[in-house]
Amino acid sequence: NLTGSGEMGDYSLNNELFSVMSYNQPHDPLRPTLSIFADQVNFMALDIAALQQMYGTSAQATGADVYGRTTMLQAIWDTGGKDTIDFGTTTLDAVIDLRAATLMNEAGGGGYLSFVYGSSQNIWTGGGYTIANGVLIEDAIGGAGDDEITGNDTANLLRGNDGRDVILGGDGGDTLKGGLDWDILKGQLGNDLIKGGFGRDILRGGQGEDTLKGGPGQDKLWGGLGADTLKGGFGRDKLWGGQGNDVLRGQVGNDLIRGGFGWDILRGGLGADTLEGGRGRDKLWGGKDNDILEGQAGNDLLEGGNGWDILRGGIGADRLNGGGGADKLSGDDGDDTLNGQDGDDKLWGGEGADRFVFERGGDTDNIFDFQDNIDEIKIIGHGSKSDILAQASDIGGNVVIDFDNGDRLTVHNTTVVEISDDILT
Repeated sequence: NLTGSGEMGDYSLNNELFSVMSYNQPHDPLRPTLSIFADQVNFMALDIAALQQMYGTSAQATGADVYGRTTMLQAIWDTGGKDTIDFGTTTLDAVIDLRAATLMNEAGGGGYLSFVYGSSQNIWTGGGYTIANGVLIEDAIGGAGDDEITGNDTANLLRGNDGRDVILGGDGGDTLKGGLDWDILKGQLGNDLIKGGFGRDILRGGQGEDTLKGGPGQDKLWGGLGADTLKGGFGRDKLWGGQGNDVLRGQVGNDLIRGGFGWDILRGGLGADTLEGGRGRDKLWGGKDNDILEGQAGNDLLEGGNGWDILRGGIGADRLNGGGGADKLSGDDGDDTLNGQDGDDKLWGGEGADRFVFERGGDTDNIFDFQDNIDEIKIIGHGSKSDILAQASDIGGNVVIDFDNGDRLTVHNTTVVEISDDILT
């Protein structure tokens, strides 16, 4: 109800922030403690809606316009070009909201206020903007302060610049850039590009096929729904793929990478990383340094890469390849295939009928839980089965196979007779 003289009405819509016809001082219902000291320069959003209803008037501005810091209250009435609210010159905290007035009986019915704070978060002596119903402003640029930026239903470019910013994308395919300091960026709907910049940033993709890039600093990235791509950048980052078939890259630093639901691809990069595939048929690459890889549920592929890695298959028929370095491989549940590859490796098959692979040049490997007539050992590059058994010995309750090139394979708690039927070449 907007008719009561002196009454603010439902959601405080009867005030000068939304109409020149009101007798009430400007008041933002979304920020009830904010004191506003500014005058109107033109019709506000509810007045423009009345003009459109009565006369069919379309717009005041049609070009590609930039709306900078102002000392007056103004409702943007602009239906042409690629437009921007730009508060990039200020060092104070700012609020930019690209949503237009809904004309509904709700807090945004008369518009959403964009403004620059004064020296206090409760006192505001400058001007600001609302956006008339049906008007589309595409982009927003914050300043050096701690900004709050909200997009709309189109594809927005939302840039926070310096300061600890909170940026919310909206429904379109948006580009969000945090800049310096610790930022929070949320993409919401649409296929978004989200860049954290410097600082300890939090990036959330929401729905859609999003791309998240953390940059320098210890960042946290959530992909959300959809097939997302997450890149941690420099620093000790944490990446969660969420639902969908995601690609996650830790880049540089000791990262924690979790795939979540879906068939995910996880790459650790440089640093001692921890990779967890989650549910689904995942592929995990540790990269350089000493990594921990866990396939978890699903038939997963784990590649340790260089370094002394720990690989755990989890539930499912997994393939584990240790790579270079002294690795530890555990198949866990399921019929797994384990290959230590280069380096002195330790292998545990776990439950299920597992296959252990030993290749020429594999150095010194140990198999600890071989199950006779269940598991099998495939030896590559060391001749025939008879050649291999001729080099095998029972030593201290274990089978030790010393190959002619210096490789050694030890199978614990078994005998040459027991493994003779389980060797493949």
